[in-house]
Amino acid sequence: MPAIDPAVERAIQTVVAELPKLRRLRASNNAIAELNVLAADERDFRELDLTGNPLSDHAYHEVVPGLRERLPHLRVSDEREWRLSRRLHTAGLPFDYYEGYWLCRPGLEHTAYPDADHLKIEPGELEELLDRDPSEVPGLFPVYDTS
Repeated sequence: MPAIDPAVERAIQTVVAELPKLRRLRASNNAIAELNVLAADERDFRELDLTGNPLSDHAYHEVVPGLRERLPHLRVSDEREWRLSRRLHTAGLPFDYYEGYWLCRPGLEHTAYPDADHLKIEPGELEELLDRDPSEVPGLFPVYDTS
């Protein structure tokens, strides 16, 4: 698994620390691996969306159940989608796989259209591709002429 992006972790810490009245946080598809800062925070989010993130095993299996007990509107990927996001990141591919079988490449460094370039791909098909050759995944996305 690639190292946790310290910028992502700092951003979450900043949001939690500096916005004490925040009750809705939509942080889907943001390469979030750890949730310790959210677990330590006592606020009751009305909405917390973490779908499509390559959460660590600890975050997914230990932190999420605790958050779910106090946050009824917590959204995380189902286990198969979560495992596929983890596999993508482990292969060095900064892509996310999320509900409805969508594959996305968030961030302007990967596409000029991060909100639009989401591909529908069945989990079995993505698993086969990752088993065969993970380097083929970026080729699934359109290439734009930026000249």
